[in-house]
Amino acid sequence: MNTDDLDKFLVIAATENLQKAAEILDCNPSMLSKALKRLEHNFNTPLFDRVGKHIRLNMAGRTLQNNAAQITTAVKQTKVDIAHQQVDIAYHVVGPAILLRRWASVINAAIRHDVPQASIKFAHVYEVQALHNIVNGLADLALITEEIRDKVPANLYCQSIGSLKMHLTASHSHPLIKKKISKKNVTGLQDNSGYLIADILSHPFVVPEQSPYCGKTDKTSCDGWNEATYPRRQKMISNDANISASLIHSGQALAYSPDYWIKDQGFIAIKATDANITRTEDVFIVSRNLALIEKCTQG
Repeated sequence: MNTDDLDKFLVIAATENLQKAAEILDCNPSMLSKALKRLEHNFNTPLFDRVGKHIRLNMAGRTLQNNAAQITTAVKQTKVDIAHQQVDIAYHVVGPAILLRRWASVINAAIRHDVPQASIKFAHVYEVQALHNIVNGLADLALITEEIRDKVPANLYCQSIGSLKMHLTASHSHPLIKKKISKKNVTGLQDNSGYLIADILSHPFVVPEQSPYCGKTDKTSCDGWNEATYPRRQKMISNDANISASLIHSGQALAYSPDYWIKDQGFIAIKATDANITRTEDVFIVSRNLALIEKCTQG
């Protein structure tokens, strides 16, 4: 039995559609049909029920789906263990873009330390889909948050990879910052009094209407801000990080952003003197491959 056929089967099983599977794998549907026939011949049983022009995964197929994911993971790791740095392995890493932007470089460095010739594909999907891809053998690593950690099946490995700290965000050109700089220049003293939450809320915010973690739409608070306690009345809506950055850079908007992004953009993390507006989002890495997770979480 060829493990390449198992890889193809996993995509067919996830889509239950040869045409869609062929598009994902960038191959001809007839090639997938042949691979499926070889597997059904090897196991001497149909893996799908044919319903008109459609195929539906049957009980035998579901059993193979779980076992195939385990087999392909074990084969991949065995190649690494035996061939060490001489093997060319393809890895697929999935998760929300907000998490991948922070940990893609960490994961890439960890994998390439042992497998320099590895091919690593990073793909943005929301966290429920990321976990679904691991369960169905379509990805090697997934990044998720505490929100869905309890949904990780017992047969998968899940470890903490770190956390994001969400802060109120401004640029040096924002009126709040300019006012403080002006006060410092007049008095000659550093102003450490911070900002009052009422002053903060009097300024416009740029906010997403789609959660960067789960993709759900919420017109009140998709960025994790405590809207019930500290309602933001003036909002600009953008799900695009580049557009949000432009509005913040211009001084026209505040935002609620992760610490790494604030640093990358050269923004300022603002603290309120009369409110705790910082929030921590714990992040986890999920895989069928414990050795791979341990590489990514060391140090």
